[in-house]
Amino acid sequence: MKTFCTAILFFLACLPAYPQQATYRAARPGAKGIFVIAGHEIAGGKRSAYRIERRTRGEADFKQVALLEAVAMPEAFRLNMARTEQWLPYPVDLTVFKTDSIWRKVRAAGRVNVLKNIGFSIPVMAGFNLLWLDTEVTPGQVYQYRITGVGDNYSLLSEEVKFAPEPVAPARIHGHFYDSVRKTLSLSAYATGQHKPVWIEAWRSEEKGKFTNVRADVTFRTVKDSLKFTLLDTTAVPRRLYRYFIRSYDAYGNTGPVTDTLSIASLDPVQMPLPDRVSLQPDSLKGSIALAWTLAHAPVIKMLRLYRSTNSVNGFEPVAELSPTQTRFTDEGLKPATPYFYYFEVEYKTLNQPGRSITYSTAYKSGRLPFPPVEVTAAGHKEGVTLGWQNRENELKGFHLYRAETGGPFELITGLIPIRDTATVYSFKDTSPALSGGKFYQYALKAVSTSFVEGRFSDTVSARPLKNIPVPKPPGEVDLNTTDGKTWVSWDDVSAYDTYVTGYRLLRSRRLAGKDKYSTDTLFCPNNFYADSLLQEGETYRYTVVSLSYLGVQSAPSASVFTTLQGRVPSPPASLMANATPKGVQLTWEPPAGSPGLQYTVYRYERGQKPLKLVTLAGNKDTYTDTKALKGRHYFYYLRSLSPKALESDKSNEAGLRN
Repeated sequence: MKTFCTAILFFLACLPAYPQQATYRAARPGAKGIFVIAGHEIAGGKRSAYRIERRTRGEADFKQVALLEAVAMPEAFRLNMARTEQWLPYPVDLTVFKTDSIWRKVRAAGRVNVLKNIGFSIPVMAGFNLLWLDTEVTPGQVYQYRITGVGDNYSLLSEEVKFAPEPVAPARIHGHFYDSVRKTLSLSAYATGQHKPVWIEAWRSEEKGKFTNVRADVTFRTVKDSLKFTLLDTTAVPRRLYRYFIRSYDAYGNTGPVTDTLSIASLDPVQMPLPDRVSLQPDSLKGSIALAWTLAHAPVIKMLRLYRSTNSVNGFEPVAELSPTQTRFTDEGLKPATPYFYYFEVEYKTLNQPGRSITYSTAYKSGRLPFPPVEVTAAGHKEGVTLGWQNRENELKGFHLYRAETGGPFELITGLIPIRDTATVYSFKDTSPALSGGKFYQYALKAVSTSFVEGRFSDTVSARPLKNIPVPKPPGEVDLNTTDGKTWVSWDDVSAYDTYVTGYRLLRSRRLAGKDKYSTDTLFCPNNFYADSLLQEGETYRYTVVSLSYLGVQSAPSASVFTTLQGRVPSPPASLMANATPKGVQLTWEPPAGSPGLQYTVYRYERGQKPLKLVTLAGNKDTYTDTKALKGRHYFYYLRSLSPKALESDKSNEAGLRN
């Protein structure tokens, strides 16, 4: 795995450019010993080498511990650079150095600072024998080094340095990202403050396994007072949950504090694991929708949340929180024939951004028959018929209205009359031009569920519209016949051919005395005749007949007919009897019934002789004594009734008696 590190020794800028005996920080403790910096001018010519001497605190004299000779060949330069791979605990990538170019420039200038910062890197300094690692030191001991030039008067005395790890500013993880295309998990870290690390390495474990160094590719950059690091873990498997911590090093291999362990899921925000193979199964019996799905890589998922709406765009609300291992859920208490839309929201471990699935939709249909409307009423009016009803059923789409003529089949006459939110009372006006006021119509309703299942008929109601009402026909012929003082009025029976006719109105008018005006009486007749016995003799009467319809209308009047009652012959008395009395012959009889205002004439005759009118009696008499009857004679008697108009009746029965 390719790595990159150029440990910049910034303190070298303080090294003296001229020979002098001074104390500088030319020695630094590292992980495997103490690094001693000779200077930035390479040995060669007059200065043939650098001598390094060391003494332990408490010792008076320095002892030579190393001689850094001039590097004469580029091969030796490269070999010296390679030694630094064993000096440091972190990997050193020497391939990033252009050794030939570095060799030529430094040899020509005689010093490494011509390379600027790269010249002060550990590999370049070690390559030109300007840096040496003293491994023969004891932890906790304090040392001092003296560097002198061989062949000139160059001399440098280091400060005392204790062989102990120097504090390194901690590195902190502040972000991560997984690229599923490159299959790389990148960790972002930073360090601030003094003595910042120049190298970090990532350690990783799966679940509760052992931590191992993942040998991540590391790059860094300076941002103000911070160092920003990027670690690329190319061995991370997609959709796994890992634990990471970071170990940091300074330029000399001193180790900084280990970061806290952080759980990180190798999830690409573009390709997050979401529920797959989602199926929605409606259940009309239970009024529910069963959802099933599969979900891979459950260990990286914290929770699923199921959202539902009846609108595909908005209005979604959470209906369930599910565990990553759950693959089924039944959504109950739903309305039939209502589209329901669902989507999953997935919360992932170690990520703040949840993922959202596509939207799924289905509906269930209920086969249950809805209850019919109740309190159905119908009322006719001039525009047609108004229907009213109440609804006590839930889950309805609307109503169908049916109509039938009396005795005929019901026919659907409307489209769907829709349900209104929260309404329980409904009305509808049937104003069809086909309605006739001459008919009664029957109406019934059916409720239609949201699953478009039509229920049973409601109660049937009837009504007749008050429009287009047919007018009955008038009687065509009116006849009069007067007998026995009564006038019989008759006419053709219109109800025989006009079924709307249920009776007649007979208009009887009497002309006022001396005027061409009439006083009219109204008589109702269920039949087509009328016997009028209340006429007065000598008066003129006019009769007109009007047909009456049960629809509440009447026909035009018929032609008028006239009559004048000349008088009625009264009925004769009955049960005439004759009895002999000392005063004469006594007659008794019974007056005729229903004949007020009558008088009686008494007739007598002897056999073979003409009848003789004896007397005219008042109508209140029922007896008479013939005081002029001679004794020994045989008489025959009879009576006649006499009307106020002087019309005589037939003879009563005869009664004979010998006085």
